[in-house]
Amino acid sequence: MPTSSAATRAQLSQRTLRLATLWTVTRTDGTIIRVTDHDRTISYNGNNFVPSGGFSASARQHAANLKPNNLEIVGVLDSSAITEEDLRAGRYRNATITETLVDWMYPWLGAVRENVYSLSEVTFDGEMWEAQVESRFVRLRQARGDVWGRTCEYDLGDARCSVDLDALEVTGAAVTAVTTQRRVFDSDIVAGDCSLPGGATATPGADGHFDFGELTWTSGNNNGITAEVKLYTAETGGPTDSIIELQVNLPFDIEVGDTFDIKPGCSKLKVAACKEKYDNLANYGGNEFIPGNDAMLETP
Repeated sequence: MPTSSAATRAQLSQRTLRLATLWTVTRTDGTIIRVTDHDRTISYNGNNFVPSGGFSASARQHAANLKPNNLEIVGVLDSSAITEEDLRAGRYRNATITETLVDWMYPWLGAVRENVYSLSEVTFDGEMWEAQVESRFVRLRQARGDVWGRTCEYDLGDARCSVDLDALEVTGAAVTAVTTQRRVFDSDIVAGDCSLPGGATATPGADGHFDFGELTWTSGNNNGITAEVKLYTAETGGPTDSIIELQVNLPFDIEVGDTFDIKPGCSKLKVAACKEKYDNLANYGGNEFIPGNDAMLETP
C-alpha cells in the first residue's frame, strides 16, 4: 500500500521536489539487491542503494482501490548486481520488488510513497532484460477452489495424495553422457534404486517411472536448478545407461559427472498411476464419470 509520513509531506510542501526511486529486489533464494535510479549511492534505513545504470521503469498508475498497479522494468546488463547467469537460471522468478520514492537530499525524512510488487515474468535477449511486474492486488483476483475432472486434481506427494514422495527420491545420481545439450542425457540410475509402496506392480526404475517428475541439480553449471522430466527410458543392463529427457532446455550446459536428485512423477491416471504404480487408489482425486465434451456431442 502507498505510504508517506506527515513529516515528509510537510517538508515536500515547502520546496521543489528532489525525488529518487529505490528498488529492493528480494529473490526467492533470499538474495537481496538494492538499486536506485539516482546517479549516486543513497543510504536509506541503514542500507545502501547503488546507481542502477541502465535500470529504468515505465510510467505507472496508482489508484485508491483494489485495481492492480502494474509496472514494466527494462535494464541493461552493465552491473554486477543483476547478472546474465541469474536471469537465465530463472532466479528472479516470483521475486518481490519494493519500490520506494524518497528525497535524495534528505532520505532520512522517510518514504514519499512505497509500493510492493511481484515479478511475474522476465525475458532476456542477450543484451537487455525486461521484467513484467504486478501489484500484489493481482493475487486477490485469482480464482480459488477445486477443479473437478476425470484425471486426479492432487499433486503427487501433497497432503491429499498422501504418497511419501521423499521416500521415493533417488539421490546422488550422475550424468554419464550428454546426447542433446541442456536437455537429453544418460544417467547411472538402474532398476532397484528406488522403492515403491507395497502392493504396487510397477518395476522401480522401469521405463516412464520418472516421467513428469522433478529433477534437482546438486552440482555443475545448473546447481540448485529444478527441472521437470519429460521422458525416462530405463537402462537395459547393457552398455546403454538410462536416458532422461527434460521438458525444456536448462539455462546452462550439462557436463558428464554432474549430479542430481530425482523424484518420480504421476500421470494422474486412475489405473496406471494411482492403482498400479503407487497403490494409492483410496486417495484418487479424479472423477472418471464426470461429463465431458463427448457428452455434448452425443446424439439421441
